[in-house]
Amino acid sequence: MGRFRDGLAQNGLTAIAEVKRRSPSAGELRPDADPAALAAAFERAGAAAVSILVDERFGGAPADLAAARSASDVPLLAKGFFSERAELEQLRRLNRQHCARAPAHRAGPLRGRSRRSRLPR
Repeated sequence: MGRFRDGLAQNGLTAIAEVKRRSPSAGELRPDADPAALAAAFERAGAAAVSILVDERFGGAPADLAAARSASDVPLLAKGFFSERAELEQLRRLNRQHCARAPAHRAGPLRGRSRRSRLPR
């Protein structure tokens, strides 16, 4: 977790900013959000990391992670509900850093695994 942990271990108050277009409970938040522009702006504002919602239920997609990565050097956290290892591996290839998962409605083969996954490169 080196780079992500290092980003959060800076002196003083650190924050993880988030790119999220929609909330299942609150509805549309920012449907026109540009992940690249937001990640770059969050980095300029001093965010230690940026969380990117890549799940379609939140208006996100894996392409949002790639867009944010192209515009920012801060550590990125891909968030969503994943049920297959292949989903995590795809995000890993796009970001090469860290993915966080929450249990999907059908846990599938990832059931019982840690919420933090370090996948092989």
